[in-house]
Amino acid sequence: MKKILILAAVLISCTTAFSQTADQIFTDIKKSNDKVEYMEVTKDMMNILLSQAQDKSSKAMKDIENIKMMSLNDEGTIGEMRMMLPKLKKNGYEVMLDESEDGAQVTVYTLKKGKDVKELFMVLQENGECRLMLFKGKIDPNTIEQLMNFGDDDDE
Repeated sequence: MKKILILAAVLISCTTAFSQTADQIFTDIKKSNDKVEYMEVTKDMMNILLSQAQDKSSKAMKDIENIKMMSLNDEGTIGEMRMMLPKLKKNGYEVMLDESEDGAQVTVYTLKKGKDVKELFMVLQENGECRLMLFKGKIDPNTIEQLMNFGDDDDE
């Protein structure tokens, strides 16, 4: 009987260890490294910000419930994060875009429920830095391009 219980516990822990969500990536990285830059924007804060904006990106953001952003500069942490990414596919995430150009790499994952996109997770790597962005909510597939350009205005 003990052997069966131990086997069941091992199987459950293995299943949990191999499944991964974008939220778990943020949580695990924050837990293991206190030097990451992290920001979360809730629906209430977005409503305040969107009430003042009238551009295309504000229309794309209207059904977003939550945004998480993280910046990683430590090679060890970036390596840890990269090891987590393949596990996303086992949890229903699909790679929407995977592009490499001039030393920069962009990978975009989506998580769908039926035909609706529920999560858009972007990993942007360039010059030893990695930025993660997670949009959660009801995401109109026609507005994904605006979401992918979210935050680019700061660079201009």
